[in-house]
Amino acid sequence: MRNYLIKFNYKWLLCLLFSGLSWGTINAQIPSPVIPMEEKLPETDSLKDIRFKIEFLITEGMRFEAIDKNEQAIESLLKAHKLQASNAAINFKLAALFSEEEKYDEALFHADEAVKNDESKYIYWVVFAKIQTERG
Repeated sequence: MRNYLIKFNYKWLLCLLFSGLSWGTINAQIPSPVIPMEEKLPETDSLKDIRFKIEFLITEGMRFEAIDKNEQAIESLLKAHKLQASNAAINFKLAALFSEEEKYDEALFHADEAVKNDESKYIYWVVFAKIQTERG
């Protein structure tokens, strides 16, 4: 009985060994892609680049706001605002951040821009009214 178990284990060991060898030879036959270093990437659409930069700056601003670094959040959102001044969401977020920093003139300007660019959002009107109330 013991000889049978030893032979049985050797058979499985040999099967595993040969399957591993064959897998290694299969992987070795697949050529890896070679990308030359001098080859330039194709030109992308400039609007896509700008949209990507805006989304990145907004995300970065939201991240800074989440960790209570409002000054850095404002800087990031102002960069996004320079790229797209008519974005109501950016203006709204800037208004809220400036209001927290008690810079009511800047907050009122951005709240007014948010309301002008998208009058349908109720929250923009609420922030606009809140800033006007705080400003006196």
